[in-house]
Amino acid sequence: MDRDYEYEEGVSLGQILKVFFGRWKQFLVITALVTVVAILGIMFIYNKPNQVYSSTFKYNSADLNNGKYVDGSSFDYSLLSSEKILNEVKNSNEKFKDLDVSKLSQNFNSAITIKTNTDKDTKAFTSFTITIKKTAFSNDQVGKDFITALTEYPITHSLDVINKLSFDTNLSAASSSTMLDVKVNYLLAQITYLENGYQTLINQFGDQTYNGKPISEIKTEFESLVRNNYYKELADELENYQYALDFANQKSLYETLKGGYEKKYQELEMKISNYNKRIKEIAENGGDLKEANLAAITSSINTLVAEQTEVRIKADNITLLLESHDPTSAGYDDYIAAENAYIAKVNNIYSNVLVPETTNYANIYKAMYQNNLDVLYQDDKITIKGGLNTIVTIIISLLAGVLCAGIANLIVDRKKLSPNYKEEAPIKEEPKKEIEAETNDSQE
Repeated sequence: MDRDYEYEEGVSLGQILKVFFGRWKQFLVITALVTVVAILGIMFIYNKPNQVYSSTFKYNSADLNNGKYVDGSSFDYSLLSSEKILNEVKNSNEKFKDLDVSKLSQNFNSAITIKTNTDKDTKAFTSFTITIKKTAFSNDQVGKDFITALTEYPITHSLDVINKLSFDTNLSAASSSTMLDVKVNYLLAQITYLENGYQTLINQFGDQTYNGKPISEIKTEFESLVRNNYYKELADELENYQYALDFANQKSLYETLKGGYEKKYQELEMKISNYNKRIKEIAENGGDLKEANLAAITSSINTLVAEQTEVRIKADNITLLLESHDPTSAGYDDYIAAENAYIAKVNNIYSNVLVPETTNYANIYKAMYQNNLDVLYQDDKITIKGGLNTIVTIIISLLAGVLCAGIANLIVDRKKLSPNYKEEAPIKEEPKKEIEAETNDSQE
């Protein structure tokens, strides 16, 4: 009997839902207000401290992926969080002018991660991942743009390095050299540098075009120019004829060099003699010269002999040069004419061939890097991770709004949930005509 009484006195789910959604105007207003407040609260109070910008990327340059710039200097990717680099990135764009780098650096120290990703099987490099807390920035656009600039920093710095590269080091050395053989060697070194440089560009970027020509064709044209004009034979010609660039002012220098070579030759002769004497003494005294020791001594003698031969050649060449520049020697006039022609040829190669060819190569080199160095992003360039996404935020906020509105209705109309509550019947109005009749009767 008690159970029946409790059942009769209870409140059904239907009654609760009726009250929950009863005051529909109030319900909609409260739902809307709470939903908006919840969305703003999640976005600015919960999400921002818990969200990070994340970017996974690599470079289309093996050197950069391995932490090296084009000039061979190394780069540690952890330095991207240093205040020095952060300042450089900030100063690179006007939109970053309001960033507090000192504060940003502190945020970075605790909230930035720069991770190198590798293949789980081969352990080979795959990508970098950089993450930064959103609290470091005033708004999403500034944050995303700053991280983009940060990931591009190694490329930006590489291009700065390239613009500062010297492509004419050999030419500068050749220009300042007063010794003809040194000048020629620098020019030949520049020829080799350009040939190898073109091949390196092809290996790294493929056979791309510059001003409508494939790099391989530009390389072939340069090699043909060198080959057809016998530029690489300059050293052989100089060795055979021993020309001087400015003999009148260099005669004493050549004489000093010759004396130095003669002295060096005698010193080497003494060392060789000492080694041979040692071997002879050991043999005469019945000593046991081990095979290993004999081989080492023999190797030292051979090295000295080779050096001595080279010194003798240099001394003899200077002797030939000095004799050839003697006005009383036979063929002096022809020799001087040939020397002047050779010097003119060297100067022409320097000024009219290698200087413009080097400038052209430098332009091609810079263009290849400027057009091809790039950041390769995985999926989206910058993603926001952590916190609640937009859809979940809206759903949770809407549910909170509905719940708050319903609870408000239940509180306001709680009496309707009482077992003794009886809904008042609406008051019925009497017909208008009957009311008027009664009024007239009362007046009479």
